[in-house]
Amino acid sequence: MITIACSSKNNDNNNTDLKVNNNLSIKDVFSRITVVPLETTNNSLIKNINKIIFYKGYYYIFDKAQYGVFKFDKNGKFILKLNKRGQGPGEYSLIDDFDINRFNETMELLNPRGFIHIYSLDGQFIEEITLNMDCSAVHYFKNITADLTALYSIFDENRVRVISRKTNKVVSCTHKVPTFLASKTFLNTPRCPFFQNGDKIGMFECFSNDIYTFNNSKLEKEYSWNFGKLNFNIDILERNKTIDYYHSFFKDNQEKFIYCFFYNINGKDKIFTGLRYNGKFTHLIKDKKTGVIQLVQKFKENIGMKSPFAFDKGVIGAVGPTKTHLCLTPDIVSKEDWEKIKNLKIEDNPILINYYY
Repeated sequence: MITIACSSKNNDNNNTDLKVNNNLSIKDVFSRITVVPLETTNNSLIKNINKIIFYKGYYYIFDKAQYGVFKFDKNGKFILKLNKRGQGPGEYSLIDDFDINRFNETMELLNPRGFIHIYSLDGQFIEEITLNMDCSAVHYFKNITADLTALYSIFDENRVRVISRKTNKVVSCTHKVPTFLASKTFLNTPRCPFFQNGDKIGMFECFSNDIYTFNNSKLEKEYSWNFGKLNFNIDILERNKTIDYYHSFFKDNQEKFIYCFFYNINGKDKIFTGLRYNGKFTHLIKDKKTGVIQLVQKFKENIGMKSPFAFDKGVIGAVGPTKTHLCLTPDIVSKEDWEKIKNLKIEDNPILINYYY
Protein backbone atom coordinates (compact mmCIF):
# COMPACT_ATOMS: atom_id res chain seq x y z
CA MET A 1 0.00 0.00 0.00
CA ILE A 2 1.36 3.39 -1.04
CA THR A 3 0.32 6.82 0.13
CA ILE A 4 0.64 9.39 -2.62
CA ALA A 5 0.24 13.13 -2.27
CA CYS A 6 0.19 15.66 -5.06
CA SER A 7 1.45 18.82 -3.38
CA SER A 8 0.99 22.08 -5.24
CA LYS A 9 2.65 25.41 -4.63
CA ASN A 10 -0.64 26.42 -3.00
CA ASN A 11 -0.37 23.47 -0.56
CA ASP A 12 -3.50 21.90 -2.01
CA ASN A 13 -2.86 18.25 -1.19
CA ASN A 14 -4.83 15.27 -2.43
CA ASN A 15 -4.00 12.01 -0.67
CA THR A 16 -5.06 8.46 -1.28
CA ASP A 17 -3.85 5.06 -0.13
CA LEU A 18 -3.40 2.66 -2.99
CA LYS A 19 -1.48 -0.14 -4.59
CA VAL A 20 -0.90 -1.00 -8.22
CA ASN A 21 -4.41 -1.49 -9.62
CA ASN A 22 -4.39 -3.82 -12.60
CA ASN A 23 -8.16 -4.30 -12.25
CA LEU A 24 -8.86 -0.81 -13.55
CA SER A 25 -10.69 -0.91 -16.87
CA ILE A 26 -9.34 1.32 -19.60
CA LYS A 27 -13.00 2.19 -20.28
CA ASP A 28 -13.14 3.86 -16.86
CA VAL A 29 -10.22 6.10 -17.78
CA PHE A 30 -11.19 7.09 -21.33
CA SER A 31 -14.61 7.77 -22.86
CA ARG A 32 -13.67 6.19 -26.19
CA ILE A 33 -10.70 4.86 -28.12
CA THR A 34 -10.14 5.11 -31.87
CA VAL A 35 -7.35 3.95 -34.15
CA VAL A 36 -5.72 5.66 -37.14
CA PRO A 37 -3.59 3.40 -39.36
CA LEU A 38 -0.91 5.53 -40.99
CA GLU A 39 -0.77 5.11 -44.75
CA THR A 40 2.20 3.05 -45.91
CA THR A 41 4.03 4.18 -49.05
CA ASN A 42 7.65 4.19 -50.12
CA ASN A 43 7.92 7.81 -48.94
CA SER A 44 6.01 7.45 -45.67
CA LEU A 45 7.81 4.54 -43.98
CA ILE A 46 8.49 5.38 -40.33
CA LYS A 47 11.40 3.91 -38.36
CA ASN A 48 10.84 5.41 -34.90
CA ILE A 49 8.27 7.75 -33.41
CA ASN A 50 9.94 10.29 -31.13
CA LYS A 51 7.09 12.79 -30.96
CA ILE A 52 3.48 13.08 -32.10
CA ILE A 53 1.76 16.44 -32.46
CA PHE A 54 -1.86 16.73 -33.57
CA TYR A 55 -2.41 20.23 -34.91
CA LYS A 56 -5.48 21.55 -36.74
CA GLY A 57 -6.54 18.20 -38.16
CA TYR A 58 -3.12 16.80 -39.00
CA TYR A 59 -0.69 14.44 -37.30
CA TYR A 60 2.96 15.50 -37.34
CA ILE A 61 5.34 12.67 -36.45
CA PHE A 62 8.99 13.28 -35.65
CA ASP A 63 11.30 10.42 -36.61
CA LYS A 64 14.74 11.29 -35.27
CA ALA A 65 16.37 8.26 -36.92
CA GLN A 66 15.39 9.66 -40.31
CA TYR A 67 16.04 13.30 -39.41
CA GLY A 68 12.54 14.11 -40.55
CA VAL A 69 8.90 14.88 -39.90
CA PHE A 70 5.95 13.05 -41.46
CA LYS A 71 2.58 14.70 -41.92
CA PHE A 72 -0.67 12.71 -42.13
CA ASP A 73 -4.28 13.88 -42.19
CA LYS A 74 -6.76 12.93 -39.47
CA ASN A 75 -7.57 9.66 -41.26
CA GLY A 76 -3.92 8.66 -41.62
CA LYS A 77 -3.48 9.62 -45.26
CA PHE A 78 0.13 10.54 -46.00
CA ILE A 79 0.59 14.22 -46.89
CA LEU A 80 4.32 14.93 -46.89
CA LYS A 81 7.74 14.11 -45.49
CA LEU A 82 10.07 16.88 -44.38
CA ASN A 83 13.59 15.60 -44.71
CA LYS A 84 16.14 18.22 -45.71
CA ARG A 85 19.38 16.71 -44.46
CA GLY A 86 22.35 18.20 -46.19
CA GLN A 87 24.67 21.20 -46.29
CA GLY A 88 22.83 23.46 -48.72
CA PRO A 89 20.34 26.32 -48.24
CA GLY A 90 17.25 25.19 -46.34
CA GLU A 91 18.98 21.99 -45.21
CA TYR A 92 20.32 20.74 -41.88
CA SER A 93 22.96 18.30 -40.68
CA LEU A 94 21.46 17.19 -37.34
CA ILE A 95 18.04 17.30 -35.68
CA ASP A 96 17.30 16.48 -32.05
CA ASP A 97 13.79 17.91 -31.57
CA PHE A 98 10.77 19.17 -33.45
CA ASP A 99 7.78 21.36 -32.60
CA ILE A 100 4.90 23.29 -34.12
CA ASN A 101 5.23 26.99 -33.36
CA ARG A 102 1.64 27.85 -32.43
CA PHE A 103 2.37 31.60 -32.58
CA ASN A 104 3.23 31.72 -36.29
CA GLU A 105 2.05 28.26 -37.41
CA THR A 106 5.33 26.90 -38.65
CA MET A 107 7.29 23.68 -38.26
CA GLU A 108 10.55 24.13 -36.35
CA LEU A 109 13.42 21.67 -36.13
CA LEU A 110 16.20 22.00 -33.57
CA ASN A 111 19.80 21.37 -34.53
CA PRO A 112 21.69 20.61 -31.27
CA ARG A 113 24.57 22.78 -32.44
CA GLY A 114 22.39 25.85 -31.94
CA PHE A 115 20.14 26.33 -34.96
CA ILE A 116 16.37 26.34 -35.42
CA HIS A 117 15.29 25.51 -38.97
CA ILE A 118 11.86 26.90 -39.81
CA TYR A 119 9.47 25.58 -42.46
CA SER A 120 5.87 26.24 -43.41
CA LEU A 121 3.30 23.59 -42.51
CA ASP A 122 3.49 22.37 -46.10
CA GLY A 123 7.27 21.87 -45.84
CA GLN A 124 8.62 24.99 -47.54
CA PHE A 125 11.81 26.45 -46.09
CA ILE A 126 11.39 29.88 -44.46
CA GLU A 127 14.54 30.67 -42.50
CA GLU A 128 17.26 29.43 -40.17
CA ILE A 129 17.83 31.00 -36.75
CA THR A 130 21.25 30.87 -35.13
CA LEU A 131 20.89 30.72 -31.36
CA ASN A 132 23.24 32.89 -29.33
CA MET A 133 23.65 30.37 -26.51
CA ASP A 134 26.42 29.81 -23.99
CA CYS A 135 26.52 26.01 -23.95
CA SER A 136 27.94 23.37 -26.26
CA ALA A 137 24.62 21.80 -27.32
CA VAL A 138 20.86 21.99 -26.83
CA HIS A 139 18.65 18.94 -27.22
CA TYR A 140 15.03 20.03 -26.69
CA PHE A 141 13.05 23.25 -27.06
CA LYS A 142 9.59 24.77 -26.65
CA ASN A 143 8.17 28.20 -27.42
CA ILE A 144 6.84 29.83 -24.25
CA THR A 145 5.63 33.01 -25.97
CA ALA A 146 6.02 34.48 -29.44
CA ASP A 147 9.36 35.86 -28.25
CA LEU A 148 10.62 33.47 -25.55
CA THR A 149 11.91 29.98 -26.31
CA ALA A 150 12.96 27.46 -23.68
CA LEU A 151 16.06 25.38 -24.45
CA TYR A 152 17.14 22.21 -22.64
CA SER A 153 20.72 20.94 -22.58
CA ILE A 154 21.28 17.42 -21.24
CA PHE A 155 25.00 17.76 -20.58
CA ASP A 156 25.21 21.29 -19.19
CA GLU A 157 25.07 21.96 -15.45
CA ASN A 158 22.39 24.60 -16.02
CA ARG A 159 20.02 22.56 -18.11
CA VAL A 160 17.43 25.21 -18.94
CA ARG A 161 17.89 28.44 -20.83
CA VAL A 162 15.28 30.88 -22.04
CA ILE A 163 16.24 32.91 -25.08
CA SER A 164 14.58 35.97 -26.57
CA ARG A 165 14.13 35.68 -30.32
CA LYS A 166 13.85 39.45 -30.68
CA THR A 167 17.25 40.13 -29.12
CA ASN A 168 18.78 36.66 -29.61
CA LYS A 169 20.01 36.79 -26.02
CA VAL A 170 19.70 34.36 -23.12
CA VAL A 171 17.38 36.00 -20.60
CA SER A 172 17.54 33.26 -17.97
CA CYS A 173 19.82 30.31 -17.23
CA THR A 174 18.60 27.97 -14.52
CA HIS A 175 17.81 24.45 -13.29
CA LYS A 176 21.21 23.31 -12.05
CA VAL A 177 21.75 19.55 -12.22
CA PRO A 178 24.97 17.60 -11.45
CA THR A 179 26.62 16.72 -14.75
CA PHE A 180 27.44 13.14 -13.71
CA LEU A 181 23.73 12.25 -14.05
CA ALA A 182 23.95 12.69 -17.81
CA SER A 183 27.34 11.09 -18.34
CA LYS A 184 27.18 8.15 -15.94
CA THR A 185 23.55 7.24 -15.24
CA PHE A 186 20.46 6.46 -17.32
CA LEU A 187 18.49 9.22 -15.58
CA ASN A 188 18.11 11.31 -18.72
CA THR A 189 14.75 12.21 -20.14
CA PRO A 190 13.84 9.81 -22.98
CA ARG A 191 11.73 12.50 -24.63
CA CYS A 192 11.28 16.26 -24.68
CA PRO A 193 10.83 17.38 -21.04
CA PHE A 194 8.64 20.33 -22.05
CA PHE A 195 4.89 19.92 -22.35
CA GLN A 196 1.92 22.17 -23.00
CA ASN A 197 -0.88 22.62 -20.46
CA GLY A 198 -3.44 24.96 -22.01
CA ASP A 199 -1.60 28.22 -22.61
CA LYS A 200 1.15 27.30 -20.15
CA ILE A 201 4.39 25.44 -20.81
CA GLY A 202 5.46 22.90 -18.20
CA MET A 203 8.54 20.75 -17.64
CA PHE A 204 9.34 17.44 -15.96
CA GLU A 205 12.60 15.63 -15.26
CA CYS A 206 13.36 11.93 -15.53
CA PHE A 207 14.91 11.85 -12.05
CA SER A 208 12.58 14.19 -10.14
CA ASN A 209 9.11 14.18 -8.55
CA ASP A 210 8.81 17.92 -9.24
CA ILE A 211 6.73 19.37 -12.07
CA TYR A 212 7.53 22.90 -13.23
CA THR A 213 5.77 25.70 -15.13
CA PHE A 214 7.23 28.67 -16.96
CA ASN A 215 6.09 32.10 -15.84
CA ASN A 216 7.49 33.93 -18.86
CA SER A 217 11.26 33.36 -18.50
CA LYS A 218 11.05 32.11 -14.91
CA LEU A 219 10.85 28.38 -14.18
CA GLU A 220 8.66 27.72 -11.12
CA LYS A 221 7.74 24.50 -9.33
CA GLU A 222 4.04 23.82 -9.88
CA TYR A 223 3.58 20.64 -7.85
CA SER A 224 5.37 17.52 -6.62
CA TRP A 225 4.50 13.85 -6.41
CA ASN A 226 5.09 12.68 -2.86
CA PHE A 227 5.53 8.91 -2.56
CA GLY A 228 6.60 9.02 1.08
CA LYS A 229 9.36 6.54 1.85
CA LEU A 230 9.51 5.63 -1.84
CA ASN A 231 10.62 9.13 -2.84
CA PHE A 232 13.87 9.30 -4.75
CA ASN A 233 16.25 12.25 -4.55
CA ILE A 234 19.48 12.56 -6.51
CA ASP A 235 21.19 13.87 -3.37
CA ILE A 236 21.42 10.30 -2.05
CA LEU A 237 23.73 9.36 -4.92
CA GLU A 238 27.46 9.49 -4.38
CA ARG A 239 29.09 11.79 -6.90
CA ASN A 240 31.31 10.80 -9.83
CA LYS A 241 31.35 7.04 -9.38
CA THR A 242 31.64 4.65 -12.30
CA ILE A 243 28.82 3.79 -14.68
CA ASP A 244 28.82 0.25 -13.27
CA TYR A 245 28.40 1.63 -9.76
CA TYR A 246 25.23 3.52 -10.65
CA HIS A 247 23.90 0.60 -12.67
CA SER A 248 24.30 -1.67 -9.64
CA PHE A 249 22.79 0.93 -7.31
CA PHE A 250 19.54 1.18 -9.26
CA LYS A 251 19.38 -2.55 -9.86
CA ASP A 252 19.75 -3.25 -6.13
CA ASN A 253 17.30 -0.51 -5.09
CA GLN A 254 14.59 -0.70 -7.73
CA GLU A 255 11.99 -1.80 -5.15
CA LYS A 256 12.92 0.98 -2.71
CA PHE A 257 12.17 3.98 -4.90
CA ILE A 258 9.75 5.33 -7.45
CA TYR A 259 11.95 7.03 -10.01
CA CYS A 260 12.66 7.40 -13.72
CA PHE A 261 9.76 9.48 -15.03
CA PHE A 262 9.06 8.92 -18.72
CA TYR A 263 6.36 11.46 -19.56
CA ASN A 264 3.95 13.94 -17.99
CA ILE A 265 0.61 15.06 -19.44
CA ASN A 266 -1.57 17.58 -17.64
CA GLY A 267 -4.94 17.15 -19.32
CA LYS A 268 -8.32 18.74 -18.86
CA ASP A 269 -9.63 16.23 -16.31
CA LYS A 270 -6.66 13.98 -15.61
CA ILE A 271 -2.91 14.02 -15.10
CA PHE A 272 -0.91 11.15 -16.60
CA THR A 273 2.67 10.34 -15.63
CA GLY A 274 4.83 7.40 -16.61
CA LEU A 275 7.34 6.09 -14.08
CA ARG A 276 9.35 3.06 -13.03
CA TYR A 277 8.06 1.20 -9.99
CA ASN A 278 9.28 -2.21 -8.83
CA GLY A 279 11.32 -2.39 -12.00
CA LYS A 280 8.24 -2.08 -14.23
CA PHE A 281 6.86 0.68 -16.41
CA THR A 282 3.84 2.13 -14.60
CA HIS A 283 1.23 4.77 -15.40
CA LEU A 284 0.16 7.16 -12.67
CA ILE A 285 -3.33 8.53 -13.34
CA LYS A 286 -4.82 11.33 -11.24
CA ASP A 287 -8.45 12.37 -11.57
CA LYS A 288 -8.47 16.14 -11.07
CA LYS A 289 -12.10 16.25 -9.95
CA THR A 290 -11.92 13.58 -7.26
CA GLY A 291 -8.21 13.76 -6.47
CA VAL A 292 -8.01 9.95 -6.77
CA ILE A 293 -4.57 8.72 -7.87
CA GLN A 294 -3.98 5.23 -9.24
CA LEU A 295 -0.96 3.26 -10.40
CA VAL A 296 -1.54 0.96 -13.39
CA GLN A 297 0.89 -1.42 -15.07
CA LYS A 298 -1.72 -3.30 -17.07
CA PHE A 299 -5.44 -2.61 -17.46
CA LYS A 300 -8.24 -5.03 -16.62
CA GLU A 301 -8.49 -5.91 -20.31
CA ASN A 302 -4.93 -7.35 -20.06
CA ILE A 303 -3.54 -4.57 -22.23
CA GLY A 304 -1.12 -1.73 -21.62
CA MET A 305 -0.65 1.76 -22.98
CA LYS A 306 2.56 2.99 -24.57
CA SER A 307 3.95 6.33 -23.40
CA PRO A 308 1.40 8.73 -24.91
CA PHE A 309 1.55 12.27 -26.23
CA ALA A 310 -1.02 14.95 -25.50
CA PHE A 311 -3.62 16.44 -27.79
CA ASP A 312 -6.53 18.73 -27.01
CA LYS A 313 -9.10 15.97 -26.48
CA GLY A 314 -6.98 13.31 -24.82
CA VAL A 315 -3.74 11.45 -25.40
CA ILE A 316 -2.23 9.69 -28.42
CA GLY A 317 -0.27 6.45 -28.42
CA ALA A 318 1.33 4.44 -31.21
CA VAL A 319 1.96 0.75 -31.74
CA GLY A 320 3.47 -1.36 -34.52
CA PRO A 321 1.25 -3.61 -36.66
CA THR A 322 2.50 -6.79 -34.95
CA LYS A 323 2.03 -5.45 -31.41
CA THR A 324 -1.58 -4.27 -31.51
CA HIS A 325 -2.67 -7.09 -29.16
CA LEU A 326 -0.61 -5.45 -26.41
CA CYS A 327 -2.73 -2.28 -26.48
CA LEU A 328 -6.07 -3.10 -28.12
CA THR A 329 -8.96 -5.56 -27.91
CA PRO A 330 -12.17 -5.76 -29.97
CA ASP A 331 -14.16 -4.73 -26.88
CA ILE A 332 -12.65 -1.25 -26.58
CA VAL A 333 -12.82 -0.04 -30.20
CA SER A 334 -15.55 0.04 -32.83
CA LYS A 335 -16.10 -2.86 -35.23
CA GLU A 336 -14.90 -0.64 -38.05
CA ASP A 337 -11.65 0.14 -36.24
CA TRP A 338 -11.11 -3.51 -35.35
CA GLU A 339 -11.39 -4.43 -39.02
CA LYS A 340 -8.68 -1.87 -39.77
CA ILE A 341 -6.44 -3.55 -37.19
CA LYS A 342 -7.13 -7.06 -38.54
CA ASN A 343 -6.13 -5.97 -42.04
CA LEU A 344 -2.70 -4.67 -41.04
CA LYS A 345 0.39 -6.25 -42.58
CA ILE A 346 3.75 -6.74 -40.90
CA GLU A 347 5.40 -4.22 -43.22
CA ASP A 348 2.83 -1.50 -42.54
CA ASN A 349 3.42 1.72 -40.67
CA PRO A 350 2.49 1.98 -36.99
CA ILE A 351 -1.08 2.81 -36.05
CA LEU A 352 -2.01 5.74 -33.84
CA ILE A 353 -4.36 5.20 -30.90
CA ASN A 354 -6.48 8.14 -29.79
CA TYR A 355 -7.59 7.92 -26.16
CA TYR A 356 -10.35 10.49 -25.50
CA TYR A 357 -11.07 11.96 -22.08
